[in-house]
Amino acid sequence: KDGAEISLDDLLENIKFNPYKNLVSFDNLKLKIGRGTVPVSIFVSKYKQLSPNDNKQVRIIIIRDRQAESEKQRIEEHNALTKLPNHLKLHKDLQATFIKLHLKEQKIALAVMEIDNFASLRAILGYDVVNNVLIKFSEYLRSLSDEFSVSIYHTVHNSFVFVLNDINNETDVYSMVNLVQ
Repeated sequence: KDGAEISLDDLLENIKFNPYKNLVSFDNLKLKIGRGTVPVSIFVSKYKQLSPNDNKQVRIIIIRDRQAESEKQRIEEHNALTKLPNHLKLHKDLQATFIKLHLKEQKIALAVMEIDNFASLRAILGYDVVNNVLIKFSEYLRSLSDEFSVSIYHTVHNSFVFVLNDINNETDVYSMVNLVQ
């Protein structure tokens, strides 16, 4: 049953003693491993005969580690240096936002900020110093996103995108931009 904890041995025993069951699929199981559990999705196929001339039957069991999949997605959708969401996450979030905008009468604003002379800064100050500045700046931006209704993305090198949700007028946008400058 979904949400239940099960050991691999118990899973295999259950499958072995239910040979006539059709395929089984669980999207929210906790597989017991050692003293802990791992969130998994499990798919078990029906028994299939290996070949027409052979009586041996097999079942295919697929176990997907949902925790590893979500971690992989998080890594793919965030900037490695600043840990802010990146352009992939921005694209996905904008698609979802545009769908919501059609359903509700809301206003959003996009603001793009680029750090001027970024390449020159790196050449003069060095990668480590500029990277530390980017990390501190992203921490400041993250604090703004917690305080205001804004999502912040570090898209490429020196570009940041701000998505302001539920704005009332242009003053909301200017206020946010002034805080960042």
